Amino acid sequence: MNVKRFGDYRIVVPHYKAYPMPYCWDTAFHVLALVHIDSQLAKENIEGLLSFMREDGMIPNAPIERENQDLRSQPPIILYAAKYYLENTNDAESLKKWYPLLKKHYEWWRKNRSPAGSIRGLISPFSGARGYSPRAAYWAVCSTGMDNHPVYDFTGGRVTKVGEYYYLEVEDLLLTGSLSAGAKALCEIADVLGYGKDKEYFQKEFDELSLLINEYMWFEDEGFCYPITWKGERMEIKTIQAFTMLYASVLDHSRASKLISHLTSPKEFWGEYGIPTIAFDDKLYMTKQPQWMYSRDPYYWRGPIWPPTTVLIALGLLNYGYRDLVEKIADKWLKLIGKSGVFAEYYYENGNPGSTRRFNFGWTAAATILLALKSGFAAEEEIKSKK
Repeated sequence: MNVKRFGDYRIVVPHYKAYPMPYCWDTAFHVLALVHIDSQLAKENIEGLLSFMREDGMIPNAPIERENQDLRSQPPIILYAAKYYLENTNDAESLKKWYPLLKKHYEWWRKNRSPAGSIRGLISPFSGARGYSPRAAYWAVCSTGMDNHPVYDFTGGRVTKVGEYYYLEVEDLLLTGSLSAGAKALCEIADVLGYGKDKEYFQKEFDELSLLINEYMWFEDEGFCYPITWKGERMEIKTIQAFTMLYASVLDHSRASKLISHLTSPKEFWGEYGIPTIAFDDKLYMTKQPQWMYSRDPYYWRGPIWPPTTVLIALGLLNYGYRDLVEKIADKWLKLIGKSGVFAEYYYENGNPGSTRRFNFGWTAAATILLALKSGFAAEEEIKSKK
């Protein structure tokens, strides 16, 4: 296991050599699996990540200065992970201790998510910088966790500086959906802890985000969610980020059904081994990154199958009762792991590991544990429902 000690905490790092420090959303996915196999280690990972929080509530992408990683965050999956920990351990005492920090992290996103010129309430990718750099746009993309996804090609490498941050003029599906899920998670945590006013507050936050997503990011003509520009213009790209809205539970069942029809289309997302990060039939599928992006693999997030997005889709499908599809996705994933024989960072459509050739990744092992468990739970619930 990729466990290292940071201060008082044992934390699972993404990769023992390539990424030997905690990363924000990696840690959250590690927690989702650790809850089922070592709840104490899951607890230490949450507390360890929260210990890196800045005074203003930002949790760094990673606690290092290299490439300004300490000046940006990643999708706030940790808010959901804390709720998931509570559900599976009943450790309300720990949540009482963590709650003020979790709330503070949410408020940091809330404060900075809608700069002047953007659509109020939706989230744009953004990053701090130590003076302007040609990499400012790339660092902003990295705040999404999807370092060279083709959604951001549309920006042409341009950023807009607002206050201390550099923003891409994109209303982001993944970030907005993740914060919506975070608001829902904090609402449920506040309910368990007996914080009535906070429960009402986060319910209102969730409702407002849901309305914004359905108003601006849902397109009835295609039954799909698209990212948009700050001017509200649709960005014509079929991205896996759309399915974050299932994880966020912001769509009604009719819209969710239409969205899922794209997921299960072999022409779009339903691959033999898993779900690509951009639809097979999109013109940008597996195209090389533009020059202003700096990922070692030019195809990194531009089509391959990734553990975190697979997990978010499975969790989203369970929200809407699609247990059969969770089983099928888990089957695809386990088939992928069996074919490759390694826990790679990501995989290509043919089941081969990504070209970075780095194996033994934490979130890949976590996804395998979680999908196997969720598939089993789904099958068990299906049997019960038929009795």
